[in-house]
Amino acid sequence: MLLGRPPRAGGLLVLASLVALTGCSSYRSPRITLGSVSVTEVTNEALAIQIDLELQNPNTIALGLDELRYSITVDGTLAYVGRRAAGRTLSGLETRLLTLPGVINFKTIGWSPSSGPRQVRYSVQGALWYKTPSEIAQLLFDTGMRRPKVTFGEDGQMTLPAAD
Repeated sequence: MLLGRPPRAGGLLVLASLVALTGCSSYRSPRITLGSVSVTEVTNEALAIQIDLELQNPNTIALGLDELRYSITVDGTLAYVGRRAAGRTLSGLETRLLTLPGVINFKTIGWSPSSGPRQVRYSVQGALWYKTPSEIAQLLFDTGMRRPKVTFGEDGQMTLPAAD
């Protein structure tokens, strides 16, 4: 009779060790800085918004960017939720500008072009999921066991264009 763990427990131990090893990597998360939020178009139904982000990779090795999710709140009301497949690589020490769209329906926030305020408070919140550069990390990412992410967010005020 063999003494020791059943085979299944040994597999779990190996998997736990792999997770621990990838968690102790020397990679740092990408940095995200919100550049500006601006109105690009106004119709009778909505405002088109542009969100400019700066993505920076502080590592010397490239990071794969997977998915970006974000939301826009206007005067305390959730006005837009966006999701983008990043599908890019951020090279080592690279800084890249990324523009995200948003559409704010007047009905959602309770006003029209002629009844809306000239100044609004906004909040942009989001998260970027990324892949660290190793085969083990990629496998854990693909299976959903480890999906590193970095969050970003900022509040501010925006002046809306005057109604015609």
